[in-house]
Amino acid sequence: MINNPIGIGIALSLLTLAGVIFILWKYKSSLTQKENGWRSLILFWLIFTFWAVNGLNFPISVARGAFRAWMILAIAVRISAFY
Repeated sequence: MINNPIGIGIALSLLTLAGVIFILWKYKSSLTQKENGWRSLILFWLIFTFWAVNGLNFPISVARGAFRAWMILAIAVRISAFY
């Protein structure tokens, strides 16, 4: 259950971290090529939405509607965790 008061949980956080490490390790030299552009987009999407949800903790914030960013973060987490 991904919800504002609950969060994404430790298991999904670990799967997402493992997915990001795998993408960066396996495709580190080819992330900028056209056929792997969607992987770069997913990594950017994940970082940006994480920043939007937790933006009040950073000096520069993009957190205008952190509650609405949870839905977008859920999509990026799902794609990167179960890739």
